[in-house]
Amino acid sequence: MVSQDILYGIHPVLEAIRARRRPVSAVIFISGKLPERLTQIWELAGAAGIPVKTASGDRLQALAKNDRHQGVIAEAGVFRPTPAEGLADIAVSGSASPFFLVADGIMDPMNLGALIRTALGVGVRC
Repeated sequence: MVSQDILYGIHPVLEAIRARRRPVSAVIFISGKLPERLTQIWELAGAAGIPVKTASGDRLQALAKNDRHQGVIAEAGVFRPTPAEGLADIAVSGSASPFFLVADGIMDPMNLGALIRTALGVGVRC
């Protein structure tokens, strides 16, 4: 059996679909009329060939194991990054000024997402 992660919330699900760095096997939306902010995720999932489902708010809450799902959940394969170069290798790789982001104790996935998007925008290597 393939291990799955449950991603929940607008930003984590949206970025998982956009990044394509892990397989997303399904996106589950809250039943009923979708809020406008979820429409982009629905469209991206469909364009990527990811199955789209709907479920009750109670079901989403059970899958997410909390009530912060924001109306969307993704079932995604476990992210396994490729082995990174050592910091010393990166520092001497020819970049005039290597830039690293080190974060500790991040509790809110939205804060982590904001840090990552900002870091990528200013040139942090991944």
